[in-house]
Amino acid sequence: MRLPDHEGVCACDHGYDFRLTVRIRTARGGKAGFPLDLLAVDAVVKEQVVAQLADRSLNDILAAPSLENIAYWIGLRLQAGLPGFDSLCLEAGDTYAIELDVKELTI
Repeated sequence: MRLPDHEGVCACDHGYDFRLTVRIRTARGGKAGFPLDLLAVDAVVKEQVVAQLADRSLNDILAAPSLENIAYWIGLRLQAGLPGFDSLCLEAGDTYAIELDVKELTI
């Protein structure tokens, strides 16, 4: 990925290993006290995020793939498919992270 109109290292092609944490707000309940099916959550994340981003240049998906813009893009994709989706944390390597609350998302 590279950030256009940015001076410095991020103007050149480079990559990160990302880690995504998805938070879902829900009440206890459902079958056996489980309020949601974590395998179903995992399937949505894999379909809506991982499959869309894996082995692709982020510049082909976002005009300016900053950590903030990537988190926002992920949030919009998860908002529709995950009832109770509350927030996410996207980490780039061991150094950078951004937290995004679903209330900050607008289409």
